[in-house]
Amino acid sequence: MTSTGEFGRASSAAEALALSERLRAEVERIAQVGSWEWDIATNRVTWSAELFRIFGLAVNTFEPTYEGYVSRLHPDDRDRVAANVRHALESGVSFMHTHRVVHDDGAVHIVLGRGEVVLDESGKPARMVGTTQDITERVALERETAARLAAESARDRAEFLAEVGDALARNSLDFERTLKEVASLAVPRVADWCAVDLVEPDGSLRRVSVNHVDHEKIRLVQQLADRYPEDRTSPYGAYEVLRTGLPQHGEVSDELVESAAVDAEHARLIRALGLRSYVVAPLVGRDGVIGTITLVNDTSRPRLVEADFHVAMEIGRRAGVAIDNARLHRSVLEARELLEQQALEMELQALQLEALAAESEAANEELHATTEELMQRTQEAETALEEALQARADAESANSAKAEFLANMSHELRTPINAALGYSELLAMGVRGPVTTAQLEDLARIKRSQRLLLSLVNDILNFARLEAGQIEYHFADVDLVDVLSAIEAMISPQVNAKGVLYRQQGCAASVTLRADMEKLQQVMLNLLTNAVKFTDAGGSIELICSADDDWVDLMVRDTGRGIAADQLERVFEPFVQVDRHLTHISQQGVGLGLAISRDLVRGMGGDLRVDSKVGKGSTFVVRLPRGT
Repeated sequence: MTSTGEFGRASSAAEALALSERLRAEVERIAQVGSWEWDIATNRVTWSAELFRIFGLAVNTFEPTYEGYVSRLHPDDRDRVAANVRHALESGVSFMHTHRVVHDDGAVHIVLGRGEVVLDESGKPARMVGTTQDITERVALERETAARLAAESARDRAEFLAEVGDALARNSLDFERTLKEVASLAVPRVADWCAVDLVEPDGSLRRVSVNHVDHEKIRLVQQLADRYPEDRTSPYGAYEVLRTGLPQHGEVSDELVESAAVDAEHARLIRALGLRSYVVAPLVGRDGVIGTITLVNDTSRPRLVEADFHVAMEIGRRAGVAIDNARLHRSVLEARELLEQQALEMELQALQLEALAAESEAANEELHATTEELMQRTQEAETALEEALQARADAESANSAKAEFLANMSHELRTPINAALGYSELLAMGVRGPVTTAQLEDLARIKRSQRLLLSLVNDILNFARLEAGQIEYHFADVDLVDVLSAIEAMISPQVNAKGVLYRQQGCAASVTLRADMEKLQQVMLNLLTNAVKFTDAGGSIELICSADDDWVDLMVRDTGRGIAADQLERVFEPFVQVDRHLTHISQQGVGLGLAISRDLVRGMGGDLRVDSKVGKGSTFVVRLPRGT
C-alpha cells in the first residue's frame, strides 16, 4: 500500500509530465512544427500530434511508418527525399530539405524537414529523430513579397527607360552628350557603374562616359584604363560584344579577374574596385554594332539579374537608333549646307562665265590670228626638223667615212713604216757593210722615231676600229699575277731608262678578273707608259691592287706633274693633250691613248677614272668584274 507522501509525489510528477506534454503540443501547434522519431532496429515510427495535423491526418486513423510517410509525399519529391534520408543513414550527417505533402483532399502543403541520426555504443545508426514544419504560408508570403518587389522593380525600370527615351529625344543631335546623360541616369538607379563606349573608324573603342557615385573610383578606373588598355582579343568584355554582337553578363569571380589581368598589380587594382556582377550590351545601329554599354554592381548591392540584362539591351537598342538618327540628321544638315554652298559657288561661276564669254568674244580674233601664226611657225619648225635630220644623217655618214678613211690610212701607213724599221735594223746589223758609231746612233734615232710613228698609227687604227664598232672581245677568267708579270717585263726598260722607282702593292694574291687578256694588257701598259712619260727622274710609280667579292681595282699612282681639276674629264676625250706645250716632243702623241683605254675598259664591263692634283701626281683606277 502506497503512502500518502509517495502518492503525492507521483501525482505531482504525472501532472508535471502532462503539463510538459501540453506545453510542447501548444508550442508545436503555434509554430506549426511536428516532431518524429524512427527506431531503426524495430522500424517503429512515432509522430507528434502536430505532425498528424501537418499531414492532414487524424491521430487514430493512421499508423505512422517510414513507407507511409513516403507515400504521403508529392510524387515528384519522393526520390529526392528518400535519397537524402539514405545518405544520412550511410554517412551519419544530418539533413534538411524542403518538399511537398499531399493531403487526402488533394491540398498541397510545403514543409521544411530536418533530421539527425543517433548512433548506438558501437557507432551504428540506432534512431533517427527530426522535425517537420509547415511553411506553406511563409512560402506564399515570400512569393507575394517577391512578386510585389518584382512589380516595383519593373515599374522603376519602366520609368527609367522612359527617362532614357526622353533624354535621347531631347538631344537628338548631340548624341555623345545624350549618352553621358543616360549613364548618369543609370547610376545608382539601375547599377553602381555605367560606362558607354563608341566604335572609332580604326575599330577601337573610345570611352564616352563612365559614372559612379564615388568620384575617387571613377578616377581609379580612368587610371586603370590608361595603364592597362583593354585587350582587343579578350573573350570577355566590350571587344567580344563588339565582335559577336551578343551581350555578356556574369559574376566578377576571382577566376575571371585572374584570367583578365595582365599582372598581379592589374589584378589588385581590379579587386580594389569591389566589382560583383556585370552586363555588357551592344549599341546596335542600322549597319551593326556601333558601341557598347556596361552596367556593373559592386559588393554594396545585389547581383545584376535577368531584368537588368534586358534593361541594358533596351538601352543599347534605343541608344543605337538615336545615334543613327543623330548621325543621319547631321549628314542631312551637312549635305544641305554643302548644297547651299555649291549653289552659291555656281552662281558666282555663272557670273564669271558671263564675263569670260565677253572676254572670249573680244579675244577670239586675237586667238584666230595667233593660230595662223602658230601654224606658220609649226610649218617652219617641221622644215627645220627635216633639215636637222638630214644634217644628222650627213654627219653620221661623214663620221663613218672618216673612221673608214682613218682605218685605211693607218693600215697603209704601217706597211712602209714597218719596212723602213726593218731596213734600219739590217743597216745597224752591218748587213750592207760596216757602220760607224755615229751612223749607229743615227740609226737608233731613226728606229725610235719609227716606233713612235708606228705607235701613233696603231692608236689611230684602234680608235678607228672603236669608232666603227669593229673591236671584238674574248672574255675569260684572267689571272692577275700573270697579267702584271707580263706588263712588268715590258715596262721595266722604260722605268730603268727614266730613273724612276716602280713597285707593286697588294697584287701578290691569286685573283682573277673577267676580261680580255690582250685588251687588259694594252690598257695597263698604256697607263704605266703614260706614268713613266710624265714622271721626272727620281719620282715613283705604284701599281696598287685591291678586290672585293664583285670587283677588282687596279690603281696606277705616279708622282708626276698632275692634272688640273677642270681637265680631269678632258684627258679621256680623243685628240686631246693637256699642257701639250709642257711635254717634250718625244713624248707627244695624238691624244688617243686614254680615250682608247677607257673605251676598252667599258667594253669589258668596267670603268676607268682618274684622281689628280697639280704638282702631286695622278692616280688612274681600272675597275673590272672579278672572275669566278
